[in-house]
Amino acid sequence: MTDPLLDEFDDPESWDVPEDWTEDAAVEVADLAMATELSRKLRGVDRWLAELDARAEAELDRLQRRAVEVSARARRRRAWIVAQLEAYALDRRHRYGEKTTELMYAVVKTTECGGGWTADEDAIDWARFNAPELLATNPKLKIADAKNRPGWKVDGDRVLDVETGEFIPGITVAPKGVNVTVKVLPDGSGR
Repeated sequence: MTDPLLDEFDDPESWDVPEDWTEDAAVEVADLAMATELSRKLRGVDRWLAELDARAEAELDRLQRRAVEVSARARRRRAWIVAQLEAYALDRRHRYGEKTTELMYAVVKTTECGGGWTADEDAIDWARFNAPELLATNPKLKIADAKNRPGWKVDGDRVLDVETGEFIPGITVAPKGVNVTVKVLPDGSGR
């Protein structure tokens, strides 16, 4: 059994062009068909790019995980080597006072850190009577001048006035530390 509606379209003789059909309408239909086809292709390209991006992201994740796995041993070895060089440089600093150790393939530097002085109100009160030249204009102890004051020396975490034998009240000294840096020299610059 046939559908009368479909039969009308299947019969080429029944394909009549409407009277109001113009060349502009034909161009319009052709433009619409071309735009539709381009939009279909664009959707296909976007799907392909999204799939490619997803694959690339997955591959980058896989490579990054693999790089971490592969380099873990080398990173541990590097950290151990740096620790050994730091210990060597600290030993040289302690024994010989060397602040920088130059090796054939690396330079290891040690720098002091910490050891700063702080002054509280007791130190300011003491300085008013005993060393007014150490006071700043807004009663604040001039730490740099106090550090260079003759006859004063650090004793543990306090400052001792050697002449009087008394500890300067209110001044505390933070313990000193040493920072160590290791710089690997570029190829060809070895000693």
